[in-house]
Amino acid sequence: MKPTRSTAYLKYIRSHCSCLWWERPSEPLVFEDAETQAHHIRMGSNEGLGQKPSDFRCVPLTAMEHRKLHNQGEKSFWLSTGIDPYEVMTWLLYGWLIKRGYKDLEVPREGAGQFSYERIVAVAEAEHRSMV
Repeated sequence: MKPTRSTAYLKYIRSHCSCLWWERPSEPLVFEDAETQAHHIRMGSNEGLGQKPSDFRCVPLTAMEHRKLHNQGEKSFWLSTGIDPYEVMTWLLYGWLIKRGYKDLEVPREGAGQFSYERIVAVAEAEHRSMV
């Protein structure tokens, strides 16, 4: 099955500041590089080499952070930040679905990581398919 594409969700991701800044709000941003980009998490995806995963597997990063991630490698980058990208993806997707009117969603459990994410992405992808 082809990865899900959603321009609305990518716009939502880009409307957030970098997820690396969520726990460091007092650190100054480099304003010329503060434009948020949507990084597609490839770890744990079943997509082939060179194929972007679903748009629901995105987190917000600045352009500088995005370049650093690709230069350093995804797994090494996330280990060095101490951030669980699955937890970030889960909360962002949860917030997006709530904004779209879903009320009966299970609140993500802290530390649930990839498992909580896989449950909530199924809801988002089903909702997206019903609209296309």
